Amino acid sequence: MPRAKKAAGEPEAEKRTGAGAKYATAEELQEKLDAYFAECEERGDVPEEFSLGVYLGVSLMTLDNWYNGRRCEYLQETIQMAYMRMSAAAVQMAYRNPKAPMPIFALKQKRYGGYQDKVEANAEVKVSVQMGKNMEASDFA
Repeated sequence: MPRAKKAAGEPEAEKRTGAGAKYATAEELQEKLDAYFAECEERGDVPEEFSLGVYLGVSLMTLDNWYNGRRCEYLQETIQMAYMRMSAAAVQMAYRNPKAPMPIFALKQKRYGGYQDKVEANAEVKVSVQMGKNMEASDFA
């Protein structure tokens, strides 16, 4: 198989082939993403992870690999920006209808911001109880 030429700023050709290399460049993926978001807006659909995967023709695992840079690292920033766009859409939906469960649920997902309803305390508290003869007044200050 002939090797593809390396474009400026792109990884070596062998890193752009095989599993997860559906898009040869970040620009190619960006064009497809722009078309996806335009179609969502045109139809009045909310952009989200499942329909994104279907539109791009990749699995959720592939999206996850791209997002975390495990495969096709040159696509990582592009796909992370797409997730930010989806998160922004969910935030806008939540502002328009604060009682709608789906955007609230989406925003609690890690990739959509990982928002929490309440802050969970992870502080460990240690209490030392001393009893007996070795107590001084300063122990109670």
